[in-house]
Amino acid sequence: MRWKTTGMAKGRTSRGLVALCALVCFALGGQAQAQEAADAPGGGEYRVDAIVIEGLLRTRRSVIEQELLFGEGDRINQAQLDESVQRLRNTGLFRAVTVDVVDTTVAAVGGVNSHVESGRLLRVRVDERWTLLPNFRFGRGGNDVELMVGLQDANLFGSYLQLGGSFHRLAGVNSYSLWFRDPRFLSRRQALFVEGSLGNRVDAVYDIEGNLDGGYSLSRRYFGSSLEREWRRWLKTGAYLSFSDDSFSYSRIGETRRAAQEARGGLPEAMQTLTLGVSTSFGRLDRDSYLRDGTLLSLRLNQSFHFGGPQDRSNRFEASLLQFWTLPWRSNVGVRAILGFSDVQAEHLQFSAGGLSGLRGTVNMRYRGQNYWLLNAEYRIPSLDHRWLVLQHVAFVDAVGVTPYPDQVLGATAVTTGVGVRLLSPKIYGLIVRVDYAFPIAGADGPGLSFGAGQVF
Repeated sequence: MRWKTTGMAKGRTSRGLVALCALVCFALGGQAQAQEAADAPGGGEYRVDAIVIEGLLRTRRSVIEQELLFGEGDRINQAQLDESVQRLRNTGLFRAVTVDVVDTTVAAVGGVNSHVESGRLLRVRVDERWTLLPNFRFGRGGNDVELMVGLQDANLFGSYLQLGGSFHRLAGVNSYSLWFRDPRFLSRRQALFVEGSLGNRVDAVYDIEGNLDGGYSLSRRYFGSSLEREWRRWLKTGAYLSFSDDSFSYSRIGETRRAAQEARGGLPEAMQTLTLGVSTSFGRLDRDSYLRDGTLLSLRLNQSFHFGGPQDRSNRFEASLLQFWTLPWRSNVGVRAILGFSDVQAEHLQFSAGGLSGLRGTVNMRYRGQNYWLLNAEYRIPSLDHRWLVLQHVAFVDAVGVTPYPDQVLGATAVTTGVGVRLLSPKIYGLIVRVDYAFPIAGADGPGLSFGAGQVF
């Protein structure tokens, strides 16, 4: 197959970009209206005389207080109270959050100064999640044995600090990772994230027709950090940097794949990459136990400086849109759309799609290129909804388009559809087991059955 630029392709691209701009404007317009509604006075104001918090087992009271938009003695309205409750839910630390308002209004009598003091006592009730979670995975295929063990805590010391680490052993080669996140860095509405890893993986290379065209083992030392600031409930900006040191070998690569890689010119050149980037997000996804609702548009732009490899620097832009609707019977419809452009030539740094988290029904990183789009849509409905256990049934559609030419990015490369189940616990932070079976519609040729941990998006 040859990629050819045509006037028709350019026309489709122009119309596609217009449609994308319209979608962005629609999302931003909806968020602006939502913000106006949230900022508008919600009924009469009243004074908060006292705040009583019930249900805390491990979480500190200060975690609750820093999410509230008010303190004792402040005057608030219903919109501020509703937003504070939603912020508590969005931390993910609680299965449920409810607030009771008790009237404490008193009349002050003093001649001409007689007046009524409108006051309330707020009783905040929370149902904490268990946040210390072990990770474990074991598998065997051919002569390779895989073992992964790890531990993460989303509420370290009850302070809403997040820390995790893992050990991964595959075919006698070890990988390690460690990460830390402070969602309220310096007690402000800003998140600090730091991650480091020593990793190893096997990359398969496919041609445009889908034939296996080579492969290699990649060893990477990686460090990354980001800082994101919330300016409004619907607006965040951030900056990030990362450094990676990549080397390549034929370890764990079969003779057939090795010969194909040699025919392509041999192993890629070892390289180091320093990446600087900025991000902006509009909108917000709200939580209610395992349900999601809202719109989130994220834009990321970065420039990478390469030491070694085929080029000195490269640029990358990625836009992603997440949209969730809450429907009757505690069901969810969710859509994820991603559009990315880059000029990076090193193939292991290009956009990739395929496997469980991108395009179900294909092998991991089956499709790779400088420009791509990815679409995932799911309908989730529970048949069992208990405080400790939820069984969700899922129907999904996945699609991807990958091309070296920006003006042809909107063409479809592969499409799959299928069904799946999710077993999750609302009382345990992040505990989700998923199983999916995908049926190919176009371009997909991988295994239909896939399973893993967490939602796809």
